[in-house]
Amino acid sequence: MWLAKEAISAKRNSLNLACIQAALLCTFIITACSLENGVAVTTLLGGKINLNCSTIQPSEEIIMVKWSRSNRTMMKDIIAYSAPDRLFKFLNDDRVNISSSDGTCLQIQPVKFADDGNYTCEISAHQGVFRKHFFLSIIAPPVIALNVSFLPNGKKKVRCIASKGKPAATIAWKENIVGNCTSTLTDNDDGTVTVESQLITANKFTREEQICIINHPAFNKVQNHTIYLGLDIEDNTGSMSLQLMYILIICASATALGMVMLTIWTIKRKRRPLARIIDNTQQIHLPVPHSAGRRQQPRGSKDPIYQNTYCMKRSQHSD
Repeated sequence: MWLAKEAISAKRNSLNLACIQAALLCTFIITACSLENGVAVTTLLGGKINLNCSTIQPSEEIIMVKWSRSNRTMMKDIIAYSAPDRLFKFLNDDRVNISSSDGTCLQIQPVKFADDGNYTCEISAHQGVFRKHFFLSIIAPPVIALNVSFLPNGKKKVRCIASKGKPAATIAWKENIVGNCTSTLTDNDDGTVTVESQLITANKFTREEQICIINHPAFNKVQNHTIYLGLDIEDNTGSMSLQLMYILIICASATALGMVMLTIWTIKRKRRPLARIIDNTQQIHLPVPHSAGRRQQPRGSKDPIYQNTYCMKRSQHSD
């Protein structure tokens, strides 16, 4: 019984292997057939692309040229051009136009990620129908960012980030110790990929800089980006200086505002009229002996307070 089960299991494994080989063969055949009479075209995001479908057929024998685009889900007609100079646009997109007099050249400007896919040019002529396929790939250069942080154990973590690239960029380090470098890939919603590589330096790493090596099809050559390991210290010092400057500005503003308010209060106080001192003490007149033939002035007449009273009494007597 055990031998029978082993035989059945072996046959099942051989059958699964045969199915896998057949599937791979079919995939290879389909791919080869699809690539036949096809042209692979690569262009940068935001650029201009021209798909030329010219054949040996004379332009006067072409009846109609139709362009269509297919992606993973469906196939759509884009534009058609007929011999009597009639143009039919099936998509409301001003970026797609015919750039040749016979309709055999399709132009897209500017190129977007949505334009990525397979294009088919179908030429109807007096001698028959001719088709040509294009495989358009849109690539986008990544945005490079570098930073460094300091770990509690004295080591330094250096990060090299290539964000929103299509396809994904490859990142390497010039000074790399095996086991200290890790990479992560993040798929974005727009079809781009963000790659982040982290390098943990050793405690005995004495170099003041590190070089991040980035390769991408959108670059003409491999790019080397240098990151200085003391960058974060300078950035922190700069941020602290900026915060200190803000604090000083706030303190200076508060001091100036206080001085202005104190000056206004002092000016208002100086302009206020002084209070008059009124002596409510009643004046008491005591009998004063008169000399013969002349009236003596009352006591205290020399004081300014009594002078007015004396003058008034004198005028009454004179009347």
